[in-house]
Amino acid sequence: MAIDCVIEHAAISKKKWDYPGARLRFWNVPLEVPLLFLFCGILATFITSLVSRQPLSTLISFQVIAGLGLVQIVLLIMASYFLIQYSLGNVKTLIFWVLPLSIALYISFPEPWLLAISILPIYIDYYLEKRLVRSSDIAYEGYGEDVAINVSISYFATTLLILGIVAVLVHILAI
Repeated sequence: MAIDCVIEHAAISKKKWDYPGARLRFWNVPLEVPLLFLFCGILATFITSLVSRQPLSTLISFQVIAGLGLVQIVLLIMASYFLIQYSLGNVKTLIFWVLPLSIALYISFPEPWLLAISILPIYIDYYLEKRLVRSSDIAYEGYGEDVAINVSISYFATTLLILGIVAVLVHILAI
């Protein structure tokens, strides 16, 4: 929710898109947008707990997150570099920073089904973005296939990050 709020605020501030009408806004972002992401996160956590055969705290290697292996550090540096390049406008796609970040996060998860769960939000968001833009009065200037893909691909890393945070919190609370 917080990540989406920052992304929405940045894009609205740069006039890349806007939400028409008199909507209740927080930081120029219509309140229903971050709340939608909050409830999606709650739903994803609930589904993860339902399909998990073991507690969520055992699905992540706490030592890997706490210590960060060399491969993870290299991948995080690479992701940071391309995030800066994307912010400066030198790179036009998010995949160059999302992929190394996702791999760095995924290394912490010993269960391969978490990778499959993390891919689902990409397709769900892509479908919803395309459908909502066609059926609503959201003013997306310059909205096209590349924007839909860029926004959707970022949810892979976001989902892995959220699952990791939830697992760490569950691990801490279990102590």
